[in-house]
Amino acid sequence: MLAGKPSPIVEEIEGKIYVLSGSPWQSYCLLPTPPFEVYDPLIEQWKALPDPPFHASHYWEIRH
Repeated sequence: MLAGKPSPIVEEIEGKIYVLSGSPWQSYCLLPTPPFEVYDPLIEQWKALPDPPFHASHYWEIRH
């Protein structure tokens, strides 16, 4: 991965591995960048993906 993820959500879809960061354990922790990534085993490469609209990183800026 390009960055470690706290409490990650990992899913395999059509042969690719998607990893979405969970919320940090403490409120003062920053979310990793990028929070959402995909791994393609055919080319052995991780790629950053746009944040999903429901992800906590969108609300983090509003609340703090």
